[in-house]
Amino acid sequence: MLYEFALTPDLFDTSTIDNDRANYFIMRTLLSEISKNGLIANLENDLWIKNVEVRLKALSQQSRMNLLPIMKTLKDRKRIVSYSSELKSEPADDLEWLKVALKLNPKEAFHGIVMGPNIAMGEITPEPCLVGFDKVLDSDLWNCRKTSFDVGQNEVEYCNFLKPILKHAKSLSIIDPYLSTEQRFFDTVKICLLNLSNKNVRVNLHAERREIRGLSEAQSAARTILDWEQKIKALRLPNDFGRVNLFLWKPRWRGQRFHDRAIITDQCGIGIEGGLDVYETTRRLTKTTFNLLDSDVIVRRLRDVDPASGVYTLVKQKELSIR
Repeated sequence: MLYEFALTPDLFDTSTIDNDRANYFIMRTLLSEISKNGLIANLENDLWIKNVEVRLKALSQQSRMNLLPIMKTLKDRKRIVSYSSELKSEPADDLEWLKVALKLNPKEAFHGIVMGPNIAMGEITPEPCLVGFDKVLDSDLWNCRKTSFDVGQNEVEYCNFLKPILKHAKSLSIIDPYLSTEQRFFDTVKICLLNLSNKNVRVNLHAERREIRGLSEAQSAARTILDWEQKIKALRLPNDFGRVNLFLWKPRWRGQRFHDRAIITDQCGIGIEGGLDVYETTRRLTKTTFNLLDSDVIVRRLRDVDPASGVYTLVKQKELSIR
């Protein structure tokens, strides 16, 4: 759903873009589409983006005016993701940049590696993910991209689909009115927490408050918080994990219904039609649909669960003790 590409820097070269109108169209389409549902690998400790920025400055004014806003969108959406390296200097040429991407690929599993038109393959062994710039928009790996998937509501399929989405995330919001420590809901929370690769991630859990018979609203909230802390402590998260905040909400009288379910990171948002609960495959073979949310929808859904917005009534907010 978020498709990660590695691009050799020569794609941004004036000899590639300014000298061929068709290449300019390919580049503009490539970047624009990646900004919607993709990521770009920023190789070699940010040396890749620095190399690209030098080449962008050398483009014609018209090319720069059209491509720079798209690059800004990619940066604003945090879709240009950095990879560290042990190299002490920048790759000497574009063929060496290609070798860097190919070396990372077995571990990172890029959806595609797009190489410039002037790179001589030489000793490079062709791989299924490797595609030439002039052929990328007609390739199967480009045209198979989707923004929605039917996913089995079981732990294996949820993990397979969420892992790439969480790979580079630095913040995470899980929103579901029915979210609870009941195992079928907590399993999805567990999948998310255990598949976050970055350190010090900020996690916000948003659920509708539950009334516990015989307890007041405040007592019910306190019991809910205690249950969450016990479940999360059992995961034994690493010391540098970050923070987990729990928000318990209730709808306002005649206000907006607390109903939408989503998993939102600092890079994208996924709407989950059937809810966040998962089941053992032996018990229930149900499917739900994961939809990639547009940026304006993400903004609205996060605003709805912002205490300052007043859309819902905040019953209790608590940073959970997770160790």
